[in-house]
Amino acid sequence: MILISPRHFALFPIKRTCPDPEHKRKLTTPNVPLDNEEEGSVPLDTPITRPNPVRRLVGADSTTVVLGYWRDSQHPDQAGKHAVIGFIDVRGRLRMRIADVNRMRLPVNAKKYHVPPGPGGSWVTFERVVFEPQLVGLNHHHIKEFVKQRVGIEGESPEIKRQNEMLAVAEARRRIESNPAPETAHMPAVAYGLTIPETP
Repeated sequence: MILISPRHFALFPIKRTCPDPEHKRKLTTPNVPLDNEEEGSVPLDTPITRPNPVRRLVGADSTTVVLGYWRDSQHPDQAGKHAVIGFIDVRGRLRMRIADVNRMRLPVNAKKYHVPPGPGGSWVTFERVVFEPQLVGLNHHHIKEFVKQRVGIEGESPEIKRQNEMLAVAEARRRIESNPAPETAHMPAVAYGLTIPETP
């Protein structure tokens, strides 16, 4: 009887075979990336299909603040009209958009109550917004500071929310008074309610 030391096994490499033909198929040429292809890239012979573009509105969430409702919303009930949300973009600017929900964060029927079409159709300016009562009379700079304070706050009861929003308005006024915005040739836009005063 001849005994073979374990170290001699290195001289006799074991050839492993896979009985699964499906496994062997996966290793054939069409499924193995070429040397000049990156892992995860689309094979050259694979047709590229592009999905149809879908225009999506923005809903109110913790990254936005409901400022009022869209003045031109066709919904007959004031409480059901499209909410207008505000947020601060990556450049530090105040932006406002029409949301696909009302001020109670309930969905608005987009098929029945339309929003202007096009990629910029949901953007709005101050005059197209009916602002919440506590925001009426504030200018662009005040609203921007208000949004900064209220972003990310959720779960408040209606009464607590009303109180905190009033405190945020007072703080926004204080901030602008203590650190006025740079003067420009144009007066900052003003937040109005249901009625817009006539310009003399």
